[in-house]
Amino acid sequence: VRDEMSAMGGNGEHPSFNSMPFFKEAIEKRRAIIVNEPSLPLDLEFSSFQPDVKNRLVVPVIDGGEVVAVCLVGNKPFPYVDNDAQWVSTLANMVWDIVTRKMNEQSENRIQSILLQIQKMELIGQFAGGIAHDFNNMLGVIMGNTELAMCNDGLDPSVEENLAEIYRAAERLAEMTSQLLAFARKQTAVPSVFEVDQAIGDSLAILQRVVGKKIGFDWRPSGAGCKVRVDPSQFDQILMNLCLNASDAMSGEGTIVLKANRIKVDHTLEHPGGIRVPGEYVQISVHDSGQGIAEEHQLHIFEPFFTTKVLGKGTGLGLSSTYGIVKQNRGFVDFESEKGKGTTFHIYLPLYREKANGLVLDTQNSLNSSNHTTILVVEDEPEILSLCKMMLQKSGFTVLTAAFPKDAIMIAEEFSGKIDLLLTDVIMPEMNGVELASKLSTISPGFRVLFMSGYSADIIADKGMPHNSFNLLRKPFTIKTLIEKVNAVLEAK
Repeated sequence: VRDEMSAMGGNGEHPSFNSMPFFKEAIEKRRAIIVNEPSLPLDLEFSSFQPDVKNRLVVPVIDGGEVVAVCLVGNKPFPYVDNDAQWVSTLANMVWDIVTRKMNEQSENRIQSILLQIQKMELIGQFAGGIAHDFNNMLGVIMGNTELAMCNDGLDPSVEENLAEIYRAAERLAEMTSQLLAFARKQTAVPSVFEVDQAIGDSLAILQRVVGKKIGFDWRPSGAGCKVRVDPSQFDQILMNLCLNASDAMSGEGTIVLKANRIKVDHTLEHPGGIRVPGEYVQISVHDSGQGIAEEHQLHIFEPFFTTKVLGKGTGLGLSSTYGIVKQNRGFVDFESEKGKGTTFHIYLPLYREKANGLVLDTQNSLNSSNHTTILVVEDEPEILSLCKMMLQKSGFTVLTAAFPKDAIMIAEEFSGKIDLLLTDVIMPEMNGVELASKLSTISPGFRVLFMSGYSADIIADKGMPHNSFNLLRKPFTIKTLIEKVNAVLEAK
């Protein structure tokens, strides 16, 4: 109605109830108010809406015991009577029924939209989990064999560069597969220690491809060698979410400022982005020069499915998933936003300090003692099995191989020496890796176990994979990653 009045050149503003005593009286007394030929002057504010109103009938609309609307009619040639109030009340209630039905329809449509978004996310998750295993196995073969070929001496420089290009391309695809799994929340969190400056610097190229060529990056590293202990794929997801959010805020054109700092928090404070606990943190800031976040939206931005974007342009999950990841890693999120000047999100992750007791393994020294270590590798993909054998033998390990669990059991029964480590795939025919490890422990007790898998976390969890991710090696992996993980498992107390 307001829009129609404005379109016709009228005053399309809502009057204030407080300046209209008849409206206020109808609400307070919860009954119709009849005013015929008022002796007092018309309300000043209301006179700008309808200066010719003489006789008035004000009827409250009551629904569920609450006044939900007020209806005013006026200018009847004769005085209003109680019968008029009954007719207007009946009409107003019919109109309110229509209004509530429309509101319910809008609410149902909103719920339906949310359900569709959830279904989309679930489909992405199923798709990601389905392709991850095949992609990771193929990438493992490509990356592993390329890496082994690059280790050969006397390679022609052009051949070496070609091999390096193949490896880099496979590495990028492996990173994209990992990010897809992280987006779909199918990835097991495997924390590792890394320098924030290096991690952000390494991510700039892929972030650039995601936000588009019209967005620039102003990267300001801390220069302090700040380290955190976070799952790298989750860290990448945080950066991706915030940079996409910044890009959208600037309508796909502008400059995103990325900064890293070491900061000390002195006191506890609770705010929408989590509880700020005193301590030393690494602060990662992402600034955009967009229009800023409206004040009425600021308390809701971390809520799942909350979005101010048009339908189909955003899921409303970016900031909520960022909040969840940061909180999971004992950090918190904060932001500053000013209308017309943009928004800055601050991510606080606990600063990692290395212990003096040598938690960081010296893998080179560990390799020197590997000549007397026997590893049983069980993998039903022949290319991966062959690759693991070559990688381990190149590092000086004695390697036994089996394509299926029954073969592994037979080898363990017949092998006269000691098996130090079982390196096994999780999902295989006959029995899974967890069941195989249990079976072999009765035949050749005392060995360590390292699981490997290209499947998503939810799938391997269904097979009884232990929650201790220390014993899980995710495919695809490099020679360095494999050897470091093998040594870490062998040396763990």
